[in-house]
Amino acid sequence: MRDRQAKAIILGCGSSGGVPRVDGYWGNCNPENPKNRRSRCSLYFTVDDKNIIIDTSPDMRMHVLREGITTLDGVLFTHDHADQCHGIDDVRAFTFLRSATIPAYADAETAQVLDTRFNYIFHGKPNSGYPPIMRMTVADDLFHMQEIDADIYSFKCPHGSITARGFVIGDMAYSPDVHHIEQKELNFLKAQKLDMWVVDCLRYTPHTTHAHFDLVMEWLDYVAPERMILTNLHFDLDYDILTSKLPQNVEAAYDGMRFGFKI
Repeated sequence: MRDRQAKAIILGCGSSGGVPRVDGYWGNCNPENPKNRRSRCSLYFTVDDKNIIIDTSPDMRMHVLREGITTLDGVLFTHDHADQCHGIDDVRAFTFLRSATIPAYADAETAQVLDTRFNYIFHGKPNSGYPPIMRMTVADDLFHMQEIDADIYSFKCPHGSITARGFVIGDMAYSPDVHHIEQKELNFLKAQKLDMWVVDCLRYTPHTTHAHFDLVMEWLDYVAPERMILTNLHFDLDYDILTSKLPQNVEAAYDGMRFGFKI
C-alpha cells in the first residue's frame, strides 16, 4: 500500500553541459526566463525525515546549498557518466555529523566503475587519516532500501553504449538518461500505474543516447502515468515554447521544481 507521502525536488534538469553552456551559449533558450537556467540532472526526495539524492551531479554543492539540504541518508546512482556522478566528493560534508558512511546503491556495472574511479570514496586512503565516506550496495532490478524501508524497482534504460537505470519508487518513476525502452520494461512501467514519471527528453529531434519529444509522447500514451515531467533538457528546448506543445498532464522541468508522490 502506498500510504506514505514523499516530497521531491528537481535539483537539476539540464543536459550534460547545462544551460547556458559553460561558454555562455544559451542556444534557443531565452536567457530572461529563469526556468531556462539548468544545472545537471539530479533528484532529491524526502520521506519520513529521510533525505535521498539520485545522482551526485557536478552541481551537487550548488544544489544542496540552494535547497537548504543539511543531512543525507542515501544516494541512488543511475549510471556512471560524469554529469551524474562527478559531484560525489561533496557527499563528504554529510558524514561529519553522522560519523558514518553514506549508503549508496547502484547496479553491478555502475558500482564497479564508481569503485574504480572513486576508490578513495568507498575505501578511504590508508595511512592518510581519510576514511571511506560511502558504502556501496549492488542493487539490480528489485531491491530494498533500508533507509526508507521501501522496495525500489530498478529498470533498464539503454543510453547509447551503456545501460543506465531508472527507478520506480512508490508511484513515481525517474529515468533521466535513456534513448530506448524495451517493450518488457514499458509493460512493467504501465503495470505500476504511475502517478508521476520524470523522464529524459533531450530535444525535439532523435538522438543516439537520449529520448526525444515524439518518442516520449509515445511512451506517455502507452504507459499512461497520471503526470509526466520532462528532464535532461538541452539548450534546444526553450521552457515556454516547449510548454506550449505539451499535453495538460505533462510539464517541462526546471531547477527547483517541486512535486509530491506516495511510497
